[in-house]
Amino acid sequence: MLIPTLLIAFVIASTLAAALATHRDTFHPAVLIGPMLAFHYCYSPMVLEWNDGFAGFLWDTHVERAQWIHLAGIAALCVGLLWGGKGAVATQLPDGDTQHPFDRARLLHGTLLLGTLGIASFIYGINYVGGFERAYGTAYGGGYAESGWTRDLQLLCLPALLLLSVAVRSKRFRRRELVLAFLLASPFLIHGLLGARRGPTFLGLAGPAMLFYMARGKRPSFPTLALSGVVVAALLLALVVNRSSVYWGADLELEEGPSGYFRPTSGNDFIFGAGLVIVADSTRNFNWGTTYLVTLFVRPIPRFLWPTKYEDAANYFNRPILEENLGVDVKSFEGVLGWTAAYGAAPGIVGDMWREFSWGMLVALLGIGWFYGYAWRRAVSDHGKWVPIYCFLASLSIYLVMQTLEAMLSRFLFGVVPLLLVLNYAKRVSSTSAVLRHA
Repeated sequence: MLIPTLLIAFVIASTLAAALATHRDTFHPAVLIGPMLAFHYCYSPMVLEWNDGFAGFLWDTHVERAQWIHLAGIAALCVGLLWGGKGAVATQLPDGDTQHPFDRARLLHGTLLLGTLGIASFIYGINYVGGFERAYGTAYGGGYAESGWTRDLQLLCLPALLLLSVAVRSKRFRRRELVLAFLLASPFLIHGLLGARRGPTFLGLAGPAMLFYMARGKRPSFPTLALSGVVVAALLLALVVNRSSVYWGADLELEEGPSGYFRPTSGNDFIFGAGLVIVADSTRNFNWGTTYLVTLFVRPIPRFLWPTKYEDAANYFNRPILEENLGVDVKSFEGVLGWTAAYGAAPGIVGDMWREFSWGMLVALLGIGWFYGYAWRRAVSDHGKWVPIYCFLASLSIYLVMQTLEAMLSRFLFGVVPLLLVLNYAKRVSSTSAVLRHA
């Protein structure tokens, strides 16, 4: 597996270097996504091989085959990242009010509306299970609501944070704006830190930090970004490996350090993702896009209108239910690899796209990378609504790389619609346009 793994590292490093040299922007999507790809597809398998040799979960031939497929997918994604951002340079970002063509009062109205809905959803979920101690007093805890729409409303705190950042007039947040920003980030931080979840923790830390820079046309230096990334990554790994001991009222001492993440298990992210690639490659049982048909057209329908929507979709497409392990049939591993995959594990973006499209994943990953690059290019050249849109995409990139496209896409679609509605409501109208309308 050494050759394809080193080639993956070379492709990622070359893409990151090309992005920095060409665009001079530490928030280019290649700079943000590249390290996550390197961690999942290079560092993880190397540490696993060095420590335990995958402990019988995967043979050397399995890992090598999976890594060649991973290499092809990562190369397509990296080409898309560079292609979509072609021609833009971060120094084009203006300073001052020209990059905020919105009515700030209306932006704050939207911030308060979305933030109120998000925080209310978070509080409702906690009350539904019996209060804060009941929700987070056990490992991997959290609130709940029977309606998926009600549960997902708390995600609106992130668009609210984005709107707040765009609305701030001065270079620095005033005290009341800092308090509001903390309140909006609190559902992610509480759920992430006390529920030991990577995604919400990343949103609560990286999301606000990034939008603070982006809305003002500023960037952290690469050493600052790299150091921050290492600290956040260590925190996320510590949460993952100590899930059984992270809860409200627990001792502060953690059982394991971040290195515990690399213990070979059926739920290890790399082992699960590589195993899924091998299973799909061996059985030739691909989904051919049905997962995303369900995500786009079935998932948004409220359950009270269609109580058996996921079961009916699974029966129609002859696929596993999307609600169960993101549609991955964990029992299918046994026939090919001799073990049952763990529920709750995620395959990573390449494994997800391979399971879905086979070699058609190259087109899909090229398109995903292009869209991230395109959104960044519009953010640094056209500004306006594209700054919060790109910040939203970048904040969700951990779900894309470490989990699945479905995990990122469902959250993006749910949050970007109200975000765009508020931005359109707050868009300033030039005096010339106003005169023409009233003429």
